[in-house]
Amino acid sequence: MEISMLTTTFTGNITFAEIVTHDKEGNPLESPFLGFKVAVNDINDNGLTIEIRTKNGLLKAAQDGEKLVGTRVTVAGSIELASISSHWVNDEGELVPRKKPQFRVFANLIERHARKQSAPATATVQAELAV
Repeated sequence: MEISMLTTTFTGNITFAEIVTHDKEGNPLESPFLGFKVAVNDINDNGLTIEIRTKNGLLKAAQDGEKLVGTRVTVAGSIELASISSHWVNDEGELVPRKKPQFRVFANLIERHARKQSAPATATVQAELAV
């Protein structure tokens, strides 16, 4: 079975992030991962939601208690074509359009922007001058 993919690069904000430790049946995973969603706009200013799973530094940051929602990221990777979704089926079996189409990306590179910083080191702060 061959899975078709398209290469993509995008920048957006993380709107949801969770550490996934169990599969859909509730069985513990041997290797947890970070599942998160990024909101982006296409060239026509239409909103999209992109799902990503990773075991990179963002997973470590989340495990260390860092709040990732709102963090701006640039992601390069491949779109899983089978994951593209513009509709979903509700409990009554009706097809409902999504507010924002979504798809999953297998990330090759994730870069964080505007990383939250602790207070600057005292050696880099100039002392206040007397007036």
